[in-house]
Amino acid sequence: MYLIVIDTDKYAGNFEREMCAYVIGIVGECGVGAKNKIIAIKELGSESIYWFVHNVIQMPDEHNVGRPCVIRATPGWFNDGAGNHWRAGADLKEVRKKKVETQVKYYTPLIERAEKNIASGKIEWKRDLQGYEERIKEAETNMVNFEAYQSVVIFFNTQPPDHIMEIIVDRAKKFCESNPTDIPGEALDITIENIQLIHTKTVETVLWEGLKREA
Repeated sequence: MYLIVIDTDKYAGNFEREMCAYVIGIVGECGVGAKNKIIAIKELGSESIYWFVHNVIQMPDEHNVGRPCVIRATPGWFNDGAGNHWRAGADLKEVRKKKVETQVKYYTPLIERAEKNIASGKIEWKRDLQGYEERIKEAETNMVNFEAYQSVVIFFNTQPPDHIMEIIVDRAKKFCESNPTDIPGEALDITIENIQLIHTKTVETVLWEGLKREA
């Protein structure tokens, strides 16, 4: 199997299916990216469309829905646990400050709602209030970081020839320049940092063997 891996500087879960549809003119069974698929079909030549249709792989997701792309952790970046993405080596003081600001902004309205409900006699909201306050305290003390999923992966069963690779790279760049997403009112300032073609192989190893039928 061959993977096109497109590393970006933004969380790819907001646009991976739209990008894939724009680049190769194919969407998954969910149908997300249909508008970009139409754009791609108009702009791609019949030879390119034929190649993509006959070589893309629809990989099942966690709900067994076929998708030609997924998001992937991006080297050199991390997620602070509050949704903010940082380059490796970032100033940890700045990371902590931003993380706390993000959590305070998110949980303050929830805390206010919980306090209002408690004041009206709904004491079951005390547990929620405690949880919200703990999330903010954790942001101040817990500096555990997570992987940042800013890469888009597209699956193929055949190695893309040079002219197909040129199309993929060119259209990926154009997608980021024009931001033709299906998200209403959404304008994503995306920068591509790297594009790779990776060949993966599946290795099968027999770890145990039962009784064989005698000849």
